[in-house]
Amino acid sequence: MWEPNVFAAGTAACEIRVTKSSTIQPSTPDQHQMKVPIDYGLSGWVWDASGNRSAALGLVNPFWIAVNMLLRALGVPGSVPTPLLLTNIAVTLPPSSFYNFAGSTVGVFKILAYIGNPVGYIGLLVATIGSAFTGNAFSVPMSNAANQSQNVLGQNLAAWQSMAAIYRTTANRATFVANFDAIWNAFVGACNVIIGGDPNGSDAKKALNASIGDRQRGGKFDWFASYRDPIANSATPGDSISTPDLSAQQLAKFVLSSLVVGDGSGAAEIAAAQVPAILGTGNETQFQFQGVLSAQKPFRDWLTEVLNCCLGFLHLGVREVETRLPDQRQRPWTLTPR
Repeated sequence: MWEPNVFAAGTAACEIRVTKSSTIQPSTPDQHQMKVPIDYGLSGWVWDASGNRSAALGLVNPFWIAVNMLLRALGVPGSVPTPLLLTNIAVTLPPSSFYNFAGSTVGVFKILAYIGNPVGYIGLLVATIGSAFTGNAFSVPMSNAANQSQNVLGQNLAAWQSMAAIYRTTANRATFVANFDAIWNAFVGACNVIIGGDPNGSDAKKALNASIGDRQRGGKFDWFASYRDPIANSATPGDSISTPDLSAQQLAKFVLSSLVVGDGSGAAEIAAAQVPAILGTGNETQFQFQGVLSAQKPFRDWLTEVLNCCLGFLHLGVREVETRLPDQRQRPWTLTPR
């Protein structure tokens, strides 16, 4: 345990917290099970044959993973500028024959940081609005739609506030503000479809029109003050954050020419080569990293296990079958210091 309630060295996306009795009952990670969907692995640095460095989102090449492990162990990992993945969810109003409405897309909700379940809530919001569009009994569904809209807006605010400072930029802030606008426009648009230009018609329509006013700026349940302004008026420290360029120091820690040559003969290039698939048709990447959650080990032992994914070895290189690349068998590459 490196810090209170932090159970990994900055690499884990999730944790298992086990509640036990006061007596000591030690257990190993392989005695527990957990299923976690993963979009991509750890980000890191890669270099071309000329020594130009670039950030890679989700490393899969075992040799580049080994290099980044070494850089972390030596204290020169550098700050990898990992881009935020954008997942766009269309916010729509469903068609309604009862209200003679063809349906429309009112905005796009972009998930930058996954807090709660915005996909599920938005789907439920659209479905609830759809049930309100089926007839006159719209009061209860629209009340539920208001609650669901508020849930999504709360998650959007929490996602922005929980982001690391480097990601709180002007551009990302505009995206979160636009998320609010998309949900607000969906709620107001649904209300207007039902009101049909007659806000002073039935008592139910009057109540629905009043619910818009209650949630507008200055209203009784002002959504703008609660969920939009804290984002729109917040600071954007990420605009001014800069990190030192450690590329030269990093390059001094390993022999680049053993990893990438430019002609496909470097160890990292061999691992990334496309070869005929062993099973099925088409091609596949020759060697890819396959990780495991296990007990703590010395760095050298972990490095050996990573290189086992690619027929690698210490003092590091790659073993190739002689019929494929006869001149590349056991090409060494050096990492320093040991």
